[in-house]
Amino acid sequence: MQKGWNVEFADYAGMGRFDFLARQRGVEIEIECKSTSGDTGRKIHRQEVNRLADLLLPATERLADMAGCHRILVTIPDRLGKSNEALSGIASIAAQAAEQKGAASSGLARAEYTFDNIASWPQPGRDADAKPFFETRFGVSNAHLLFHGRPNFSVVAVMIRSEKADTVVDAQSNAAKEAADQCSGTRPALVAMHLIDEISRPEQPLFLCDEILSIFRSS
Repeated sequence: MQKGWNVEFADYAGMGRFDFLARQRGVEIEIECKSTSGDTGRKIHRQEVNRLADLLLPATERLADMAGCHRILVTIPDRLGKSNEALSGIASIAAQAAEQKGAASSGLARAEYTFDNIASWPQPGRDADAKPFFETRFGVSNAHLLFHGRPNFSVVAVMIRSEKADTVVDAQSNAAKEAADQCSGTRPALVAMHLIDEISRPEQPLFLCDEILSIFRSS
């Protein structure tokens, strides 16, 4: 509209299945807008990671009482389950790995504990390079990260990943194709997709900070 287009609310007015019809100087464009979860196509969804984070707290608190940089890599065979039983089982495996200072596994997950003998590290939730720093230490990118620790004393980094590859591009492409089917096919069309986080701020754990989960307490 700001660019001088006349926009009609086609779906609201019952003119078509698409949302808007934009006209300017004899040109007509159909517009279909969709919202989809930012987890679409991902094997591990953020909501389940948040629930798992609460179950991991006893183990990460114990590690945070010990100085240094602690890491736990949790690998899920496929999708991260939603049941309390599955999440509790995964938390138990991670706790076992932390207790043994080694690896532990079951049919639900494999957890590997590593102690990094380093004197300092970027502070999660404060330093912008914290996420890439720990992704480099884990050797894995684009996975969920949880942090727990005391500033300048300890940090516990927990990474949750799946052995199976995400299918984000395919899933978003299919969603766009479904949206395009609502257009008439007789005019040029534009499909706009908005990725959203389904978890509201009040439902997020206290230690959530943007895309990085972190909890720090003063020494």
